[in-house]
Amino acid sequence: MFYDLAKLFYNEHELKYARECLQLIQQKKHFPQMIFLQAQIERDDNHYEQAFELFTEALTRANSDLKRIEILLAQGYLYVKNARYNQAKHSFKQALDLLQTDDQSQTKAEILNAFGLVAKKCSEYDQAIISYNNALDIVDIHSDLWSDIISNLADIHRKKGNYNEARDLYLKSLEQMESLYGQNHPSIADIMNNLGMLLKKEGKYNEALDYFKQAVKIAKHYYGQEHSSIGMYLTNIGDIQRKQGDYKTAEATYKEALTSLEKSFGPNHIEVAEVLNSMGLVLKKRADYTNAELYYKRAIQIVHDTFGHDQEHYKLGIYYNNLADLDRKRNRFSDALQLYQRALSAIEKRLVQNILKLQKFYIILVKFNINLEIMNKQLNILIVH
Repeated sequence: MFYDLAKLFYNEHELKYARECLQLIQQKKHFPQMIFLQAQIERDDNHYEQAFELFTEALTRANSDLKRIEILLAQGYLYVKNARYNQAKHSFKQALDLLQTDDQSQTKAEILNAFGLVAKKCSEYDQAIISYNNALDIVDIHSDLWSDIISNLADIHRKKGNYNEARDLYLKSLEQMESLYGQNHPSIADIMNNLGMLLKKEGKYNEALDYFKQAVKIAKHYYGQEHSSIGMYLTNIGDIQRKQGDYKTAEATYKEALTSLEKSFGPNHIEVAEVLNSMGLVLKKRADYTNAELYYKRAIQIVHDTFGHDQEHYKLGIYYNNLADLDRKRNRFSDALQLYQRALSAIEKRLVQNILKLQKFYIILVKFNINLEIMNKQLNILIVH
């Protein structure tokens, strides 16, 4: 009775009452389903370490492969949310190994979608596309999983600059999600946010802002005032305000986003790094180069800690480029040149196909080499005279 009531409250996102119902259940050690539900409640309430412990306990008590797969997927997605991508891959691999080689079930489609998500987060876009397409080959086209895969595939096209393909896929996903859940579901908010990001890339800032605000409204309606999704959507709103030159409002929005994300993920999450970089951009516009430098360096450290110091994530190219801009503006040309070269190295290794970005960096390097040559000549003239 109490378990069913707890599930009902959980499905309505009434986490407090769901937790209270579980506390009334006797002989908990004989109720593995309860442990899994408790893990989900703690996860959704941003108590991630407690959730990890409970998922592990639930896994040891699971009495079927299907239940183990369900737990491993939930555990893996939580690892993704916490930017622990190698551990996520391991959980998803364990889940896949529990299926038969010739399995063509919806469960396998979900696992393949999960692999695609990890690859996307690690900027391994070609691998992500392979995983998503393999999932689409077997998924039920009328399911919410199909919509989720389509939306994830749209993300890849957006990140690769294929905006028309991305838009078509987002709209297909949105149409199906709305038919399944109505207009006030978190999945709808995610698609709204992604459409806003697409419009931002196209320079359609007012339209993008409308989508981001809709995403925040839906998320707050569903989750309340505090959730990691709200922090990410607010970051995008801040980006629009910054691009429109409203730096004071953008800074306030970024601070609100940063507070939300640090509360959800802690201070060293990759989403936190994104906000720190954005705050650095605002401070650069205000000529507060010292504090902007602190934000950029903290963002760079988070990327290194997340992906490893031997990995060249594309975000390093962005953050090092922004750091170099500060030295350039402070006339520290030699230091700026080294940082631009460091940024170029990251961009070349992770986004070689993006020729326009590479050309931009090469132009900057050429200009700085010319500036350094002129400076050296002037110094030699001064020395001689």
